Amino acid sequence: MKPYFHVMILLISASVLSGCATVFKGYTGEFEIRNVPDSLQITTIDGVKLPLANKPKKISSKMVRDENGTRVVSTFAPTEGVKIVKLPAKKDYVLLLNANGEEKRLQLVPRLGLGWFALDLICFGFPLIPDFITGNWYYYEDVDYKELP
Repeated sequence: MKPYFHVMILLISASVLSGCATVFKGYTGEFEIRNVPDSLQITTIDGVKLPLANKPKKISSKMVRDENGTRVVSTFAPTEGVKIVKLPAKKDYVLLLNANGEEKRLQLVPRLGLGWFALDLICFGFPLIPDFITGNWYYYEDVDYKELP
């Protein structure tokens, strides 16, 4: 009974001292930009260039049996025309999207993730404080490049 008590105290302490979004999501928010040209470059209004990542797409999964046991091996490939941008999730951004000599502006406003808020409330409300201070419960909405003005 004593080991379970220590584990329970550890879990309660961890939930009180850190928020759910801080533990499970981290400090960055990511969003997708769909229908992007290959030449797309994104910079902030301050001139900081942001890296773009390809969104992986699952092609296949198969069971492999070897000396390490049986496991599932998945094959991924980049999704065409979809890029992922990661930013700290607490503040507003104005991004400049440059592609093929054309510049578009994108204003990002963080939205409150109601799932993280509800999970913090379920954990007796204590995790609300760190998630509020860090802003980790915010997210950015996905964007379609062709719909930008």
